This record gives sequence, C-alpha cells and structure tokens, in this order.
Amino acid sequence: MLDKQLRKTIYVIAISAAFVAITWALLLTFISTRILIDWNNTEAEDIRRVHIQQHSDEQIKYNEMIKLLEQIKSNTD
Repeated sequence: MLDKQLRKTIYVIAISAAFVAITWALLLTFISTRILIDWNNTEAEDIRRVHIQQHSDEQIKYNEMIKLLEQIKSNTD
C-alpha cells in the first residue's frame, strides 16, 4: 500500500516538474524567437522614424491651429 502511494506521489511530482520545465522552455523559445525576429526586422527603424516624424508634423499643425485661434480671437474682439 505504501509503495502505491509513494509511486503515485512521485508521478504527481514528476508530471508537475515536467509541466513547469515545458512551460519555461516554451516561454524561452518564444522570447528568443521574438528577439531574433526583431533583430532581423529592418522595418522597425523606419516605423520609428515615421512615428517621430508624425509627432513633428502634429506639433507644426498644433502651432498653426494656435495661430489661427489667436487670429480668430483678435478678430472677434
């Protein structure tokens, strides 16, 4: 009886350890794959440049809007 209980306990521990090991292996594989894809992706730099340029363009438009609003305010006074 004790042998069966001990064997069952060892099976549970082994299965749990295997589950944890497989989960970590999959996680590390996923992270490594994402890193390699990002290193090989040259479009990422272009996306960053476009994003920064968009912010610059928005700032120019906001400045124009402020000037127009100030003109409207001065014309209504």
